[in-house]
Amino acid sequence: MRKYLIIRGVMNSGKTTTAGLVFEKLAEEASFKKLFTLGFEELNALAYNDDGSLRDFIAILLLDEILVIIISAGDIAEDLARILDKLDDPLFLKHLIGEIQYTSIVLVCCARKYDREGSAYRMLSERIESSNRKEFPITKNDSVDKWTNKGAVVEAIINAIKTPHPADEVFEQS
Repeated sequence: MRKYLIIRGVMNSGKTTTAGLVFEKLAEEASFKKLFTLGFEELNALAYNDDGSLRDFIAILLLDEILVIIISAGDIAEDLARILDKLDDPLFLKHLIGEIQYTSIVLVCCARKYDREGSAYRMLSERIESSNRKEFPITKNDSVDKWTNKGAVVEAIINAIKTPHPADEVFEQS
């Protein structure tokens, strides 16, 4: 069974930044890590736009025996669904990770805050039982650096990744 952790926020609130910070933190202790574009082209490092913002990415890491998949794109439901469908295919996943062994999968996804028809959040809600997902709302705060703003959420996500069973509560950012 997969556990889903959903980073939720309004447009430009830092969902991709938060996903990138989670990746950077987990990469320090991961025994396996790969980065991809949204089209599954392999990357050597996180990529940035000309304005300094992080480009959307897919990351796959092995943390102990937990396979962690981070998908930073979550604005367009169809794109996120297409990525999730590909990752549901065991042969495709094996193509990406080779023969590494894992006992569980945790997917970290991003979605805009709004629960409306056609939204990525609605798609995730309809696709994933509430007992298998946990939400992490984020807010934008340009007056502080990204670690000060997102650090507590990043740590909460990492703790949820390492926790065997998902909790139903919503993490509240202070």
